[in-house]
Amino acid sequence: MDFNTVMQGALTLGMGALIWFIKRAISTWDTAIAKLDEKMAGAIEKQDQRISAIECKSNEKVDKLQEQLHNLQKDMPLVYTTREDFILTMNRVEDKLNRILYRNGGNGNE
Repeated sequence: MDFNTVMQGALTLGMGALIWFIKRAISTWDTAIAKLDEKMAGAIEKQDQRISAIECKSNEKVDKLQEQLHNLQKDMPLVYTTREDFILTMNRVEDKLNRILYRNGGNGNE
């Protein structure tokens, strides 16, 4: 065996070992990436469930607020008096009081 044959054999073995280590590293990385993908998918699904639950609760609260607002708007004319209605009513009350005052002989300076 001459030197060239030994060197070719050594280089072939070295290249084979190097390729084997690279292949093993890539395989390890692929396995790690697959595990991370599974964890991420589980985390994303969990977050989606939490968000869906929060959206459901929020929608229920919004619906309840809309119903309360509708009821308030419906009852508003019956419960509250507008400024214009108050002024008109007070003017009528003043007119009636003035008629009573003048009918009883008052001169309006009292």
